[in-house]
Amino acid sequence: MKRFYTIFLFCFAIIFLIPNFQFVQADDLSQNNTYFVTANFANVYSEPILNSEKIIGEIKHKEIVYLEMDNNTPKTFNDGDFTFYQLSEEIYSPIYNSNAFILTELVIQKSKEITSIPSFNAKTNSNCTVYFLKDNEKVESDIKLEKGTKIFLYEGYARKKTFTAIAFINEKEIYYGYLETRYISPNGINPIIFTCIFLTLAVLGIIFAWVFMKRSKVRVKGKAYNLKNKNKK
Repeated sequence: MKRFYTIFLFCFAIIFLIPNFQFVQADDLSQNNTYFVTANFANVYSEPILNSEKIIGEIKHKEIVYLEMDNNTPKTFNDGDFTFYQLSEEIYSPIYNSNAFILTELVIQKSKEITSIPSFNAKTNSNCTVYFLKDNEKVESDIKLEKGTKIFLYEGYARKKTFTAIAFINEKEIYYGYLETRYISPNGINPIIFTCIFLTLAVLGIIFAWVFMKRSKVRVKGKAYNLKNKNKK
């Protein structure tokens, strides 16, 4: 019986200790003010205000942008729930004839750019549409992903969220966008494994209860037999 327990615990440990490594290659750049656009495009604003009248330009997907820094930290400005980066005055002020700002959610530091995804961590569970950010709203694109398409969840996964940020390959290019979370099946332990574990534990519980009850009956019968012998004497 001890050997059985040992084997069971060993198998149980293996199931939960299998590593799920995800490798992402990145460019190692020394300039920490270098960012790139992750959406299909990003509007440039003359002021850190989310207002269409303030739009003075547009930067396309994967284009490099340079931010204005303050002690090696990008300058940020808030407009209610929205946050803006200021683009480098030296570079962009001559272009737009004013200061330039961009939503923080639409760019990511260049040193974190994904150049290849050797290990995806999720897939689509149905045919679905990719969304991109526009004016901080999710807008449907023309890109459709088929069921079973492998994707990379670079910001993690939360089942209760309406949308999840993803990276995916389309026509040999890496894109960044959003999918409705309900269409995403993250990699991990298959739910069937959990079901098998619970069923195994339930069966073991029944077996242990049956063995315990059987031993209890044997002990009770033994005591009764001894009492009868004493009465005869």
